[in-house]
Amino acid sequence: MGDVRQIVLSDRPPNGEGEREDAADGQAQFFSLHDNITIHLYISDAPCGDASMELTMSAQPDATPWTTQPADDAMPGRGNFDLLGVVRRKPARPDAPPTLSKSCSDKLAMKQCTGLLSGVASLLVHPGNVYLRSVVVPEERYVVSAVGRAFGAGGRMAGVAMVGKEWRGGYGFTPFEVRTTRRAFEYSKPAAATARHDGVEVVGSNISTLSTLSGRLEVLISGVLQGRKQSDPKGTMHVDEECKYADLKVCPALQSRERVKQDVRELALKGWKRNTGDAEWRLGE
Repeated sequence: MGDVRQIVLSDRPPNGEGEREDAADGQAQFFSLHDNITIHLYISDAPCGDASMELTMSAQPDATPWTTQPADDAMPGRGNFDLLGVVRRKPARPDAPPTLSKSCSDKLAMKQCTGLLSGVASLLVHPGNVYLRSVVVPEERYVVSAVGRAFGAGGRMAGVAMVGKEWRGGYGFTPFEVRTTRRAFEYSKPAAATARHDGVEVVGSNISTLSTLSGRLEVLISGVLQGRKQSDPKGTMHVDEECKYADLKVCPALQSRERVKQDVRELALKGWKRNTGDAEWRLGE
């Protein structure tokens, strides 16, 4: 962690211009990303949701628009593919239960405004330059009109292109560039399908590890500590603290970020349904 901090993070100048503005806004972080570091994302397929609707339509035996429209308060999944520019849910399969999880296109569109940091991380690291600079997709999965509509200032994000200049705390509308590549990812969906025909099954891992400076190493299996049952209250990570998540969400230092998210929901991603009602749990319970 120490090496990562030296390479990636720098101590913010205590008397810098940005420091005074953020302090007045209730958000004076200790660290920032080095100016010479940029962040880029490669994905092996077009993002699910709005950026891949043309691809979804072209894959249908019959791409005739549906006559049955979704309910006004519902986020469609993969269906109603003739509706463009709307917020969609995931999983998007017709047999999947309704959720409030958003598609990859919608999450990436939001990240153009909030940056890549979570709310908790933004309390320590200044979000000003922690934005995606480019997204790389396979050339055959790239549709110019879909990408422009889903992410561009001339598409559904037009509503925040100007208001983003008024955001404080280092936030702003920062659209990423979408690039293409002809190089194939070894474990992409087509490659995995070919491997299955050859008798090789490729699956994602449900195991993750967390290492801390204290020397503690925690192994999680499907989100539960190794050796614990899912119903065991002690199955959570030991690094959790005894505090309400709801209290954290309303702390003054996060209000600039909340303003950004609210503007995006109201002006750009208008079908975004908030996942509320489950913030009263205590970390560590």
